[in-house]
Order: sequence, then structure tokens, then C-alpha cells
Amino acid sequence: MNPHIQAISDELKSIYRTYEKEGILSVYLWGSILTPDYVHGISDIDAIAIVSNQTPLELEKKIQRDLSGRIPNVEKFGFRFLYQSELNDGTCIGNLASYIDPKLLLMDFKNWMHVDGKAFVRADFALPEIGPEDAICLHIDKVIRMKWSDVSAITSKDVMYFLKNLAQTAYMKEVLKGNDAPFSYVVLAKTSTGDERQIMQNILECKNARWDHEVFLKHVSEYQRYLNDIMQITNMPKETHGQSAEKHASNDNAPLKNHIEAILFWRGDPMTVAELAKFTASCKEDVTAALAEVRSDLSNRGIVLIEHEGEYTLGTNPESARLIEAVRKEELSRELGKAGLETLAIVLYQGPVRRSEIDYIRGVNSNFILRNLLIRGLIERKPAPNDSRASVYSASMELIRHMGLSSIGELPDFEIVKAQIADFKSADENAEEPLAESAVPDATVENGEGSEKNGTEESASTH
Repeated sequence: MNPHIQAISDELKSIYRTYEKEGILSVYLWGSILTPDYVHGISDIDAIAIVSNQTPLELEKKIQRDLSGRIPNVEKFGFRFLYQSELNDGTCIGNLASYIDPKLLLMDFKNWMHVDGKAFVRADFALPEIGPEDAICLHIDKVIRMKWSDVSAITSKDVMYFLKNLAQTAYMKEVLKGNDAPFSYVVLAKTSTGDERQIMQNILECKNARWDHEVFLKHVSEYQRYLNDIMQITNMPKETHGQSAEKHASNDNAPLKNHIEAILFWRGDPMTVAELAKFTASCKEDVTAALAEVRSDLSNRGIVLIEHEGEYTLGTNPESARLIEAVRKEELSRELGKAGLETLAIVLYQGPVRRSEIDYIRGVNSNFILRNLLIRGLIERKPAPNDSRASVYSASMELIRHMGLSSIGELPDFEIVKAQIADFKSADENAEEPLAESAVPDATVENGEGSEKNGTEESASTH
């Protein structure tokens, strides 16, 4: 065994023996350390512990800290939990499963290196196996969620996340061609055929440049073309590759209608059947049927499904109109508060601006505050010019008139503040990127009177 891998294995065995009684069942090495992609002193080390459902998630962070600095010349050591429930019924508990679908992780299980504890086999896990077509749908779904067409807003983390999923997509295409070698950027760049070969060479170039934004932009048109080609394949009729989309939806444990209801609640903005079909990797017919079920389920509830010109959204039941109006009036009687003024300032100096940019600058979810400002008529929301699925916020004419301005440019130190915000964003984008397989960080969600922690990247919107 490679002496470096042996040293890492010894440390992981020590961790297993120390925490076995707390529910750690088995420990594995996986990822680049086991492939030609690994560069000593530069590449990350990744380990997975399969743990019981009773193992506290806080233990993962403790072990992560314990491992820090224990292996010489290792910049980042990722140690992640996979809970038994995540491998059996898909119930997400830990960080890794919220970042990578366990079904995708288990596709590569045969290539993990067992270090200590029980030597599991794939048959020990009840989670259904998926094929390359289904994996392509899952990876493309992740890419679509990025709204990556807004190239100017892409950070090195975005580049890494986007290209990793695109590389896995190219790998699955190679698997369909009969190439069953373990995933490796280096190997695929040499052995792939057709479009996949050029795409993998471009991705490897960007990876070697530490996911540099400028290197990414050199090939962005090729990535876009390749992505469009793959999306056309996954949207084919049911008798061809479209079958994988159906299987992806049916393999998920929660009914499609639940996913659609959750997406509409979180999104807040109206969505078309086509958009919902993309996000859920389902065919349009199934989405339409699921929308009918959502409408039926909500028929006697305080929330209703609203349809207008082919778009769907959630709203309050008309029977509650008087109560909602009373709540609205009470809300409007309050002062904006620090959070409201902070958000309003960003819209004034940065608008038109996306909610994701506002959240990024403030460091918290601003959905509730933006809704409050919209209700007061201080800001307005319009479709983004380069992506009709997204929205941008800008100051309303009423606000400009109230402030006694003839244009936004008359705001105090307008150009200076804009430049300062741009410098802040640029400095943060150039900061050291997190672990490649790290969990999505918790987001602090503001509710207007305080804040609370939410375990997802953004909280559900308030209607």
C-alpha cells in the first residue's frame, strides 16, 4: 500500500476505535485519493463513516477538528457521516446526503476503500440502485438549479460545483458506451471519446487551475452547448432516454406532488409546468397530474393552488382575505427596522439585483424582508432580463419620489458605495474555497423580529 494512504488509514482506524461505541459502524476512503487525480499536498482527502441513526451529527465536526493537522502535507481532510437511514430509505439526516444524493454515492460504492469496521456490501443497503441515465438526470438537475447562465455572478465555488456535476454527466455518458473504469478526471481526459473527451479535457484544465473563473470562461460556450445537448436527451419522449426521468421521479420516496408543493412554496414566484418538470426530472404529463392532486389536497385548506396563463403558484384562500388584510395592516404599521433599511439600501445602490445577491451581501435569507418592502410599495420586482425564471428587485418610483430624488444616481456617495460593494463581493469570491464535498452551510433566516437557524441553504418563503 502507498505509504501516504497507509498513514491516512492508520489515523482513520484510530478514529474508528475511539468512537465505535458512539455508533460509527464502518470507515472508508473514497474520492481522488484512490485515483490518478490525487496530487500530494494539494488534493483533498475524503473519508466516509457509515453510522447508526442515533449517532449525533455534532460528532462529525468534532472528528473533523481532530483530524485537522494530523496528516502532514494534507491541506483539507473531509470526514463525513452517512446514516443508515440515508442508505436504506433515503431519509436525510447528515450533511453529505444533503449535498450529494446517496443514490449517486452508492453508484461508486464498489470503488470505496474499506479502512475499518464492518465491511458492507451493496446488498446491505435497501436504497434502490440507479442506472447511468438516472444519474445524468440527477446531475443535470443540480446544474439547472444554479441558474448558471448568469456568468458574471459565478464564483470559484460555482465553477467547481458546476464542472464537477458536468464531469460526472460526461462520465455517465462514457459508462453508457461501455467504459466502467472508476471516475477520474485524468483518465477520462485521455480515454473518453466524442464530445466527452473534449469536455473532460476542458474541465481538467480548469481543475488544475483550482477552478479559476477566467479559465472557466474560456470554454463556457462549449459547456453551454454540451449542457443543452444533454438536456435535449433527457427530455426525449418516454420510449427513449426520457424513461430515466420517470424512473428518477418514481425512485424518490416522497410523491411527486409533495415535491411540487414544496418547490412552489419555497420559490414564491409562479412557475410553469416545464420548469417544474425540469426541477423534478419528471415528464410534463406527470407534473400536470401532480398539480391536480395538489389542488385537490389544498381544497379545504388556508393555502390554495393558483393558475394563471400557464403558471402556478401558492396563495392564501380567499375565505381568509379579511384576516390577511388585518395582519397586513398591522405589519405595515411597524417600522422597517435595521434589517429592512439594510436590504433597502442594497436594492437602492445595487438594483436591479437578484435576491440571491442580496442574501450573499447580507449573509442571511432576505425573503421575508423583501416581501415586506414589496407590500409597502418601496421596491418592485420584475423578471430578470437574461433569465425569465428569476426576478430582480429595484427601487419603486414611489420610493424615489418620496426621497426627493430625480434619479437613483443622486443618492449620497452613489458611485463610491457601489464600488465598495463590488470590492466586497470580489474579495469574498477570491477567498479560499471550502471542502469540495462539504455540507451546505446553515443560513440564518430573518423573520423580522429575530432570527433562527435553518438547516437548508435557503428557508421556505413566507406567503
